[in-house]
Order: sequence, then C-alpha cells, then structure tokens
Amino acid sequence: MAEAANRTKSIFLANMSHELRTPLNSVLGYAQILRRDENATEFQRERLDMIEWSGNHLLSLINEILDLSKIEARKMEIHRTAFRFHEFLEGICGMIRVRVYQKKLLFHAEIAPDLPDVVRGDEMRLGQILLNLLGNAVKFTDQGRVTLKVSVRNEAGGTPNPGFRKICFRVEDTGVGIPENRSEDIFLPFSQVGDHTRKIEGTGLGLAISRKLVRMMGGELYVTSTQGRGSMFMFDLEFPLVIETSEVFKTSEVWVGGLGSDGKKDGDFVIPPFSEAKTLYKLGMSGNVVELCKELDTMELTDEQYVPFVQELRRLARAFQVAEIREFL
Repeated sequence: MAEAANRTKSIFLANMSHELRTPLNSVLGYAQILRRDENATEFQRERLDMIEWSGNHLLSLINEILDLSKIEARKMEIHRTAFRFHEFLEGICGMIRVRVYQKKLLFHAEIAPDLPDVVRGDEMRLGQILLNLLGNAVKFTDQGRVTLKVSVRNEAGGTPNPGFRKICFRVEDTGVGIPENRSEDIFLPFSQVGDHTRKIEGTGLGLAISRKLVRMMGGELYVTSTQGRGSMFMFDLEFPLVIETSEVFKTSEVWVGGLGSDGKKDGDFVIPPFSEAKTLYKLGMSGNVVELCKELDTMELTDEQYVPFVQELRRLARAFQVAEIREFL
C-alpha cells in the first residue's frame, strides 16, 4: 500500500515537473532571443537577464524535485560509460570557479597526479554530486576558500582490486559549519540547517539527492564540521579502469528507428506517437542533449511502455551523439 502511494506521488511530481518545465523553457527561450535584439536598451537587457536568471533558478529547483521522485520510485538508473577523468575534473573546476570568484572567495583544487586517465562510471551523476557539494560550499562560505581534493585511496594492508581504482573525493570550505547534533539532518529532504536569519536559496534537496546517488554507486557520503569554522564532505567510489583506444568511446550497439504516428511497436521498442513526443523531437533536432535527457526522465516515469525507447535515446544523448540522435528520431 505504501509503495503504491509512493509510486502515485512520484508520478504526480513527474507530471507536475513536466507541466511547469515546458512553459518555463518557452519563457527562457524568448528571453534569450530578446536579449540578442540589437535595438534592446540597457534597461531592457537588465530585466531580461533577471528573467533568465530567475527562470534558470526555478528550472533547477524543478529538476531537483524530479530527481528525488525518481530515486524514491526506484526509477533512477546509474549509466556507466567510459570517460576521461582528468578532462571531467577540469570541467567541474571550471564551472565552480565562476561562482567562487563572484563571491570573492579562493578556490583550490588538489588533483592527485596518479589518478587514472580513463574510468567507467556515470559521468553526469558524478558531476551532479560534485557540483551540489561545491555549490553548497560556496553558498555557505562568505570569506576564505573552497577546496576540492581528489586522490587514489590506498587501503592500508589491503590488496588492491586489479582493474579497479578507489578514488576519494573531498569538498572543504571555511564557511559557517554545521552544529554537531545536526550533521545528519542536512541529508534529509527539504532540510535547511543553519542560521535561520540567513537567506538561503534552494529546496534543501541537493544533499539528500547526492547521498542517495553516492549510495547507488556503491559509496557513502560523510560530513565532518565545526560550527563557525567550516565543513568537509567526503566519499569514496570504486571505478573500473579502461585502457583507452579509439573503440572505447564508441557505442556498442545502434538501433535506428523513428517517432511513430500512432505509438506502434518498431523492433524491440514501443515508439511514442509524435503528438506525445514533439518536445523530444525539437530538442533532438536542435542537439540540446541536456534538456533532452530531462524530458526523457519525465517520459520514463509517466509511461512504462516507452522505457526501452527512452533508454536507447538516453544512451545516445549521454554519448553526445547528436547525428545519431537525429537519425534515431
């Protein structure tokens, strides 16, 4: 009974998120178009910037609610693909540096030299975890620094698992810290622990989602903190090593189909009718793989018959194979 109720709640949240996100994307799209108008005044551009910033902020909150509903409905999947680890970390550091410098903080990255070049894991979800942790560190730090440390974990006296590397991730800050008796509360959904006189943005879902994702990957997310001095979040994950060749980053199987007119079956896939998948088609044709993945998440939750179709299209999107996506659609 409880599982059925949870499923109903998750479907409701997915539908609600979809209904909010579709018009919101239209608002953001028109704001971006208007900003490119050469005749727009400075006053108008400032207002359009505010519309775009507010819209993106609202979109991120909607996506967090959708992520949590998927995890609770056990619909979230970890997709492991080969990726270049150093390039991935450089991208994460580049994204967070902008936010750090906006608050006039220092950012320090300690990336161990013996990290593997290529690993197999869920690059998107790992990035989501790190950006959540680093974003929180920036949010709750008003002076000082934010630090990202990534190193190989060498187990004392243990025999390393051949073909795998255990990698330790740490995010440290010199921010407000967390009271000792509240250190686990921060991982509860919708939790906001801290000074209630302080303006805090967000839903309070980022840490709850991050811990659940780390657990799905076989690790555990911990925190140590001293109130008034800062916090450290840490987790270890084991990654299969990959010998880099030209074949590593190619997909192993390709299915080419098309959006059906009546939702009929094509091969092993039930193809959604075009009337239900217009947004998918537009995003795929434009090459917007990030928004495409979010739209696929909603479709997977709301109609189970399309799951194989969604998984195949998501696989192409995660590999950023835009030409193959267009052919698929």
